[in-house]
Amino acid sequence: MVVIRCRFVATAESTRKNATNEFPNDRFGIHKVLRQDDHRNRDNEQSDAHHCLAVDELRNREVGDRNGENQRGGQPDHLEDPELHHRFVPHDRIKTRRPSGVCHNRFLSVRSVSSMFTGIVETTGEIVAVDEHADGRRLRIRAGGLDDLHHGQSISVSGVCLTVEAFDIIDESTAVGWFEVFLAVETVEKTYLGAVGVGDRVNIERAMAADGRFDGHIVQGHVDTVTTVQEIEELGDDWRFSFALPPDHDRYIVDKGSICLDGISLTLASLDREAGRFSVAIIPTTYAETTLGDKRVGDPVHVEVDVIAKYVEQMVDE
Repeated sequence: MVVIRCRFVATAESTRKNATNEFPNDRFGIHKVLRQDDHRNRDNEQSDAHHCLAVDELRNREVGDRNGENQRGGQPDHLEDPELHHRFVPHDRIKTRRPSGVCHNRFLSVRSVSSMFTGIVETTGEIVAVDEHADGRRLRIRAGGLDDLHHGQSISVSGVCLTVEAFDIIDESTAVGWFEVFLAVETVEKTYLGAVGVGDRVNIERAMAADGRFDGHIVQGHVDTVTTVQEIEELGDDWRFSFALPPDHDRYIVDKGSICLDGISLTLASLDREAGRFSVAIIPTTYAETTLGDKRVGDPVHVEVDVIAKYVEQMVDE
């Protein structure tokens, strides 16, 4: 695995230079290219790891392991190193993605498992189907650039951490496909996803891998509350969005601090506690590449405050 990692690291600087040339002075655009490159590298890393496991299995079947303990062939019943047991699954137990049809991958992946986000939206998706249930609702979302989805994967949908239940790739060349997520009753009640319909756009971000770049701030995908847009002001090439200050969470919101709105990592530009509002500055790329461009005064927005502030409050209270 060291050789594999070195090969990818050798191309990282070249990818960064190309991204910088394509998106000069645009951190959002640069990160989007680098994040996509990260996911491609992990896919290649997974394939190489599977190949190594297959070679080891073949060697064991032909000559047994070096200690002569695996003469019956195949993979051993367990891996000696518990760390490796969590990171790798024997090659013959890994189910690969089918070229067509709905995919339900029941097995673990070689890639790192994580359920944390950074608030850097990768793409937007369109809701193409809604299925209502007595215990919640199921959304089918179409999006591009998500070529490594698998069953059970955590994914942020407009700031709400959900689980991929099914997926399919429609166009292999562009990785355009759809995935389905289920909203439990609590999610329907505490977020505005219970009111979205076919045709609505949502922000999409896959969970950050342990070896990924951290360009936003710590985002859990646990929505604290819902606020509303109070004012949208265009300032030259930029925009200023003002929102109602949530009364139950205003103590966690500070001037120039981080806040996650609809899954987007943003910095407070101003805070007026007397007026009960706060504002953020939005650059053109964020406006165009996220659902903020669709927002109007009065529209709902998911709010997740900085979790570090919650931990600090608890420690101080104790």
